[in-house]
Amino acid sequence: MNQPKAETHSSPATPGRWPNSGILWFALKTLIALGMLYALYRWGFLSWSGLRLTERSPMLLTFSALLIFATIPLAAWRWKILLSCQGLAIGYQKIFSLFYASHFFSLFLPGGVGGDAVRVLYVCRVFPKRRTASVLSVLMDRLLGFHGLASLAFIGVVLNQGTILGSPALKLLAAMVSAVFAGGFALAACLPLVSRYRRLFHAWAERRGGRVTGLLDRLLEALAIYHGHAPQIALGWFISILIHTSAIAGLLILALSMNFGRENLGQFSLAAPVALLANILPLTPGGLGVGEAVFSQVSAMLAPALAALPYASLLLAHRVFSTLVALPGLLCYIGQRKFAGETPRENQCGMPGGSS
Repeated sequence: MNQPKAETHSSPATPGRWPNSGILWFALKTLIALGMLYALYRWGFLSWSGLRLTERSPMLLTFSALLIFATIPLAAWRWKILLSCQGLAIGYQKIFSLFYASHFFSLFLPGGVGGDAVRVLYVCRVFPKRRTASVLSVLMDRLLGFHGLASLAFIGVVLNQGTILGSPALKLLAAMVSAVFAGGFALAACLPLVSRYRRLFHAWAERRGGRVTGLLDRLLEALAIYHGHAPQIALGWFISILIHTSAIAGLLILALSMNFGRENLGQFSLAAPVALLANILPLTPGGLGVGEAVFSQVSAMLAPALAALPYASLLLAHRVFSTLVALPGLLCYIGQRKFAGETPRENQCGMPGGSS
């Protein structure tokens, strides 16, 4: 059994940089997003009147908001599992509050620092000698979320294969989705190799020394620990599918409230996860405009007879609801400032703390 070890290195100094560069870069990306939304409006994919249709169905809107909110406790549960694999024991209530706060900052924090940095900062304060394991838990959390979304996109490919075979562009998209889906399992298959060769690398690293070599050694050690918790990783992957299923279900409910019709729901099984994947591209804040453009294009290719529908309005409405759901995360951040100072004695020694 791989036992985690304490880290004794000190944090490297942050190199100096132009203090306003992050804000300027955020402003540039915001201008790009606004330009893309304006282009979608001029091309007919974005209709402000379509957004106002959501006001007619308050019950459907409430149901959609609840489905979108459900993604947060599920994501917090997934991250708690990954932390527990590394021996970083934190109670679910604190994990939920911390994750909600980071989710808020991932949407509202300008510049190059996102919600993941907030998560890493807090966990490193509680486990100062387990920094690598803390960072890797967030990275693994992101990877599971990404592959869960790619898995849903692959299901969308299977459900729409009849239409896909008649379009070269859709066949290329299906090939890309399938490659990402298969690539995730290929990476998982490499974890046993990490465990096998980690001891050889550790012996070499101890002889060679150096900061970078030591960091790689700790990284391989943390990865090897995840290999020893394969059932928990599989559970995290399944939770990821539940998270994105809930988010896409919220979008489908919005589609009904905006009079898209039930005949559109089948094409959204591919268009929605692909658009959410496109949101990851760092071209605009949160993928604003990018996701809407991809969602409109894929939906139009899957249903050419309905290409004139304002698909971008639907995804923009879903984005607005997701943003509103994230607002209470600010209150969680205020509460987490107290949690940041509550470092148990055993955690200061780099050992797992008790779960509350």
